[in-house]
Amino acid sequence: MDDPAFHMMRLKREGYCCSLLIMALEVEGKTNTDLIRAVRDLCLGVAMSGEICAALAGGACVVSLYTGKGFETEETDERLPQMMSDPTEWF
Repeated sequence: MDDPAFHMMRLKREGYCCSLLIMALEVEGKTNTDLIRAVRDLCLGVAMSGEICAALAGGACVVSLYTGKGFETEETDERLPQMMSDPTEWF
């Protein structure tokens, strides 16, 4: 895979909005076109508002990808609120 910064720029040039989430899926050897479509509105902030940071929202999606409940037999990682506490305060 190319340098992460160049890979992100290439994905953006190809019209994808949440390259962070695409790259997280790639690391896992996964694809999820429905998820990528669902986060499309994160370009330039939610609804292009420039107000709600898309990096924070995309980052939250990536953290939840690894810690959230996805199947009946899984449980949400109890550390999830703490994992998002620092980035939320920073933004």
